[in-house]
Amino acid sequence: MQYAEVLTEQKTKIWDATFDYEIGPETLPYLRVGSIVEVPFGKKVIEGVVVGLKRTLPLNIKNIRQIKRILQPNLVVSKEELEFSKWMASYYVTSWSEAFFTMLPPIPKKTISEKMEFQNEFGDEDKNYILVEKDLKRYDYYLEVLKKNKIKNKSVWLVFSDMKKLKNFLEIKKVDLKNFSTIEYTSSDNITTRFTKWQKIRSGNYDLLVGSRMALLCRPTNVGTIIVDDSTQSGHQEDQSPRYHSLDIIRYWRKMGIKTLCGDILPSLEQLVEAKNKEAVILSKKMVRPDCEVELVDMNKEKRLISLPLERELEKTVENNKTMVIFLAKKGMGSITKCQNCGYIFNCPNCELPLKYNAAKKMMTCFKCDYSQANANSCPKCHSDNIMTFGLGLEKIATILKKYVADYPIIILDKENELPENPGKGIYVATQALFRYNLQMESCVLIDADLSLTKPNYNTSEEAFYLFFRLLTMASEKLLIQTHEVESEILNAIKYGKYQSFLNNMLRERFENKYPPYGHLVKIEIVDKNEKKGSDRIEKLKNILSDNLLNVQLIGPNSTLKKNEFIYTLILKSPREFGRVKMRKLIGSDVKIEFDPENLL
Repeated sequence: MQYAEVLTEQKTKIWDATFDYEIGPETLPYLRVGSIVEVPFGKKVIEGVVVGLKRTLPLNIKNIRQIKRILQPNLVVSKEELEFSKWMASYYVTSWSEAFFTMLPPIPKKTISEKMEFQNEFGDEDKNYILVEKDLKRYDYYLEVLKKNKIKNKSVWLVFSDMKKLKNFLEIKKVDLKNFSTIEYTSSDNITTRFTKWQKIRSGNYDLLVGSRMALLCRPTNVGTIIVDDSTQSGHQEDQSPRYHSLDIIRYWRKMGIKTLCGDILPSLEQLVEAKNKEAVILSKKMVRPDCEVELVDMNKEKRLISLPLERELEKTVENNKTMVIFLAKKGMGSITKCQNCGYIFNCPNCELPLKYNAAKKMMTCFKCDYSQANANSCPKCHSDNIMTFGLGLEKIATILKKYVADYPIIILDKENELPENPGKGIYVATQALFRYNLQMESCVLIDADLSLTKPNYNTSEEAFYLFFRLLTMASEKLLIQTHEVESEILNAIKYGKYQSFLNNMLRERFENKYPPYGHLVKIEIVDKNEKKGSDRIEKLKNILSDNLLNVQLIGPNSTLKKNEFIYTLILKSPREFGRVKMRKLIGSDVKIEFDPENLL
């Protein structure tokens, strides 16, 4: 345990009095000498400044209270400022506390995040431009780009990751778009309509093309700017071969002299590297912490899904007729086995995916590789016998919530259940379908953040961070996160607004391990109904690649059985530039290949 010596704003009889406080685990990574903090003092909570750190205290000191929070994580008073306040106290014969807090201006209660300084002009350089803004502000910016291109008699392509967001954009901006010739190009058109639109796109006789990723495969005749909205979202990745990505396609068109613009609430790691290498320009006034409180709920101290802090938020929502979103990363988890004491999830030792309870076998099994084991009686991490097998889905959460909110509206929001045309106040139990809409909410609750933190993938941290940040930007008052991992670097970055530091740490880890964007991961799959034949094929391919490709690392192969077919997976780890053409000649056309996949399993 560590302790902080704090100079408080409370006047005391001792002029230079300081008080010792315990440093909690969620505060420890960010606390420094000079940090401005809130601490309990009697029945009040007051401000103070940390003037020293200690590892031990005298044995006679008991009942040490804990620091409540750091007021401004990015503000650290310097040693010179502390010395100056001491001089003031001595020279003007007053207390150190009074002198210091006279010197210090009033501190905002809401955290002002460290700034991510970006350029804010859409220039004429041959680079990718990245617009960092919320949805509606991005839409306004796109409209300005469209107007400028029309003056030059150029067309604009606007590509969305999700068809619902495309429709929302057209609805929100339908008045502004009346004076522009617009083509909507998606796979939902019938063959004749789609072909007719394709011909018109090739002619260049229109102002705006709005479409899905497939629109990028058209010929860009007379196109001035291509815009890719929500550029970090998975909807820009094709799931069938060839598994192209919108960002790779616009990189090609940029070489043909077309300006490109990507829009999102935060730049991706790859975009940050591009900006650092002067290959991209990030457009934003500044990126600051959204005006929203973040509370982490330690589920190690809670014994039920609806924690006490969540119960209080539900009461406030109903009493004040507000809107709350209860967020679950997926519609349903199936049945998983989890320790209710420490949050440990029983995963497959081969795939690291959660083991599902198989009622027929009465065992825990892996749906991917068919590994199975007997039901657990105790937790291997904390040895508790408080083990529970359960399925957490939207309907189940909605049923549980009804016990707490009586007749207050509860609305399920997922792929099948869309947002009503005129959404009213209520509690929305939602999956990632939430991001299709501009739903106004006062509070948002991550019912189980650990599901996003424990996925076995190289990009888990990045995905979780962007997910949590997206939710943070949507809530106007509070984001409540239930987790067993309150010391998680990701969650504390979200809570204290340490975005730039966290992104830099992720980039450092990627660079050290040569993961994207500093290298490539290539997922190679062979599917065969004959186990021996498939095994021989993947081993032969591994040897061929090893002998013919330089500076690559081959991981695997791993095998799984799915629907009576054996799937053999080989992961190739390579430098950013390597022999793709040569690799294409070495691999047969019956082999599935995916570059930098979202899921390596």
